[in-house]
Amino acid sequence: MLLTAAAARGVSVMQAEAVAPLLNGDAVRGVRVRTNGGTVEDIASEVLVDASGQATFLSNAGVIGEKVRGNYDRQVAVFSQVAGAIRDPGAAAGNTLIFYRQKNHWAWFIPLDDQVTSVGVVVPADYYRSKNESKHKFLLRELHQLNPELTRRLPQIEFVEEVRGISNYSYRISNFTGKGFLCVRDSHRFIDPVFSFGVFFAMKEAEYAASAIASFFAESKGEQPNPFADYQRLCDRGQDNVQELIDAFWQHPYAFKLLAHHRYPEDIIHMFAGRVYEETPLP
Repeated sequence: MLLTAAAARGVSVMQAEAVAPLLNGDAVRGVRVRTNGGTVEDIASEVLVDASGQATFLSNAGVIGEKVRGNYDRQVAVFSQVAGAIRDPGAAAGNTLIFYRQKNHWAWFIPLDDQVTSVGVVVPADYYRSKNESKHKFLLRELHQLNPELTRRLPQIEFVEEVRGISNYSYRISNFTGKGFLCVRDSHRFIDPVFSFGVFFAMKEAEYAASAIASFFAESKGEQPNPFADYQRLCDRGQDNVQELIDAFWQHPYAFKLLAHHRYPEDIIHMFAGRVYEETPLP
């Protein structure tokens, strides 16, 4: 949708595979691509934006740091979508629910529309391997056994899409900006698959990246060692704040409930609403 909107506003779109960055010393000066027709072309650029997501294009090319696994790197998420799940009544029908069994073993329940609900289970990788089951059988059994309330909400499980799995999903990459390049969202960091910060971070970092690039051209910052250092600090600040929030949620769920519902509800609401980049406390 966003790509279509950009094209409608005059952005040139090329359907191709990024093969390698073009380098000049420590600076990125473009990208080599392979088109759908099989030809290889070199495209010069003043600024290359890596929006490759978890493919982490510039990291794999050795331009920026390597992936450093995060706090949830030894976990596996198995997930799908179901029809006919029992939801809360009224305005609460669209609420995201988390069902907790024990530390690092929990499930999500996220309504997507009037009929379909995203469901998934996150477990330690060793536990997943010990079951020696297909992803389909594993998810089906876990949804029945993990939590009685979750079992009640899924009386008849009918998967409406393929059961999928992802492991080692938490990571960060250092030095994700430099001469002629910057990275956006998953191409430099991914924290947690459940909370809705993923799309939010992608949108906000794209916004901040656009501003940083405009400033780069307007202020002739090309000779600076890292013209996008401020952008990197801003991204790190927001994601570090969310990392602490999510760590508290998963590692201390009962204490988090006390903080969120009794002691600091307004502050927690601000953070879940995405107000995580501010340098000073909100009033």
